[in-house]
Amino acid sequence: MDWNLATLLKPPDKIPKNWDSNKSYLERQYKLLLEDFVQPLRDALSELQNNPTSPNISNLKFLGSYKISQQVSHKFLGYQLISIGNSCDELPLPGSLVVLVPETCRSRVQDPGIVLTKAELDVPKEGQKAEFRISILSEDIENSLVYKVYEYSVYLEAYIHHLKVLANSENVPLSKYVVDADTQIEQPEYLKKTKFPITFNSLKKNRSYNAQTTPLTVNEVYTLLMKKKDDKFETNIDIEKCEEINFEDLDNYELLDDSQNKSIKCCLSQEISLVQGPPGTGKSLIGTTLVQLLLENKHVWCEKSNYPILVICYTNSALDQFLEGLLPYTQKVVRLGGRSRSTVIESHTVSNIRQYMKDSQLRNQNLYTQERELYSKMSQLTLNAQESQENIKDLMKRYSEELESLIVQETKSLFRRADILGVTSTGAAKYFNIINDLQPRIVLVEEAGEILESHMQACIPASTQQLILIGDHMQLRPQVASYALAREEKHDISLFERLINSGLPYSQLNTQHRMVPEISKLLLPVYPDLKNHLAVTKRTKVPGISKSLFFLDHSFAEDQTMSGSKVNTQEGELARNLAKYFVEQGVEPSFITILTAYSGQLRLLKSLDVHPGVVLETVDNYQGYENRIVILSLGDRLPLKCEVHGNSTLVASPQDFDKVQDGGCGAEICNHILLCEHKCAKQCHGSRTRHSCMQLCPRKCPTAGHPCQKLCGEPCGNCTYL
Repeated sequence: MDWNLATLLKPPDKIPKNWDSNKSYLERQYKLLLEDFVQPLRDALSELQNNPTSPNISNLKFLGSYKISQQVSHKFLGYQLISIGNSCDELPLPGSLVVLVPETCRSRVQDPGIVLTKAELDVPKEGQKAEFRISILSEDIENSLVYKVYEYSVYLEAYIHHLKVLANSENVPLSKYVVDADTQIEQPEYLKKTKFPITFNSLKKNRSYNAQTTPLTVNEVYTLLMKKKDDKFETNIDIEKCEEINFEDLDNYELLDDSQNKSIKCCLSQEISLVQGPPGTGKSLIGTTLVQLLLENKHVWCEKSNYPILVICYTNSALDQFLEGLLPYTQKVVRLGGRSRSTVIESHTVSNIRQYMKDSQLRNQNLYTQERELYSKMSQLTLNAQESQENIKDLMKRYSEELESLIVQETKSLFRRADILGVTSTGAAKYFNIINDLQPRIVLVEEAGEILESHMQACIPASTQQLILIGDHMQLRPQVASYALAREEKHDISLFERLINSGLPYSQLNTQHRMVPEISKLLLPVYPDLKNHLAVTKRTKVPGISKSLFFLDHSFAEDQTMSGSKVNTQEGELARNLAKYFVEQGVEPSFITILTAYSGQLRLLKSLDVHPGVVLETVDNYQGYENRIVILSLGDRLPLKCEVHGNSTLVASPQDFDKVQDGGCGAEICNHILLCEHKCAKQCHGSRTRHSCMQLCPRKCPTAGHPCQKLCGEPCGNCTYL
């Protein structure tokens, strides 16, 4: 990608409307993705160039004024920015585009002018603050100047790797369907050649291979991957004695509903498969079940060398969740990328495995020696005052690339031994060359309806023989930066949606297992064929409230943080108090989730002393998860219902919860009959608050025989009679 300012400000190249070959198809995908990133940046830079003193530039967040320090260390090719006092508290996200403008520019930016940089990751030592680090993308920086610094709102890391892959691609995997729009789907190549039958033993009730549920330590994961004997998933199966099972026989397995059975059949028998399903219909279950069956039949598609199944998800949270679901079937799972938040998956991440190898002195000694030599050269280079800055920059770049190559060599040896290689769509492009060298034959993509087609093409390795896309284009389309491009070029339509629209056969899940009917009926205008599984009609109702679904509209004023995120204090307090009320009704705190659309509101909720155990999250990060009670947005009036007396209490503000102290209706005495046959004299309360008898104790002292001086509900203790 050309970061020259003059190039970025030029009008875009013409984007081809149609394609008649792999080359023209890839050209279109590259130009669409490039323009989606550059178009808002072009407008922002033009505005900034003409008015450099303006604090409000479209798509640029002002971070403050900074001066430039020297190169940070021998391990880092770039600079550190040091605040001069008026900076934003938040550092930019590593991998984002950072724009620098000299403070000396007042009317129009001239040389030395705008500098484009990338924010780099800094992992501080304990007790230290993270440093603001950047690497240069465009022209060199002037160390003597003070710069106004902006963060571009479109995330660079989500584009730059995909653009690099597309720019160097010549072939399109499964182009028969993707490029030529053929709708006659064939079997995967390995099914045409195999002599083995397909088995479905792991779907039988009470049958599970390698059903390991306890998370492994990083030591155990490494040991498992390094075993010389390939202890594969199917070794417990006597292949010669397996009974051949037709795909139609899947109907006899009761663990799946009819639509799920049909989708499994299609995915196992086709070289490209699309599975579409509304919320709660088991899309992730289909994915994990398919992987389970593919591992059971690994001898069919993986006869000689080991080829991991490549699992791709759009988000880190979805990837963590999906990989967790695979661990009962195989622990030989490796996760690429460093943004996992799962304590279960952390032992399976490449970074933690490599750190364990380093700490335990298990690394390849030849590669380790070469790495130390490179670090030594880089360290000496930064201390060499005789070397020009240009030479230092060139040599550091070369050494960094050699270092990356060594890391890749060491990492690939781990991947080759894995059953599952998990990665996000951004990670799949970032590590495309590594993945391509591993030659995975089977690729499964979750959240396929949310991934741009240009991104998808930069994720799929050339060795792919079977592509399984699972998603729902009826929910969320891919996120785009340029809405004009989405409108004119339909850039916001995923490959998943385009193939469905072009007539490629697909499977549709139609039975939801998540929501009570009162909630699921809201989806019928979008999914008219959606059915409720019998289990959801038998769910117990939520205590302390009259209905399962409410829409509340409030008029509480909201504020905006320095970073531009929205906050609403009264709404946050209302959500906190409602969660507390449910806990007082006896609901387990972990069964309650409070969601918000804004990161600022999430920070506010975390500061409001919400009951411990209640889940707090943004809507984006909670995709694919579920809970029994979800509080999303509050307002107008919410009718709470007393479980004891049946009284309704309307709440419309945080203060209204004072009417339902301890979870009761507040209108009557509890009057619950206790074991002592007296009635609880407390004001009405929820099940979490203990009943209490306030009558005088009728018992007599067992020693002296005098009447007890305490209340009936109090423990006797030592005699206090005078």
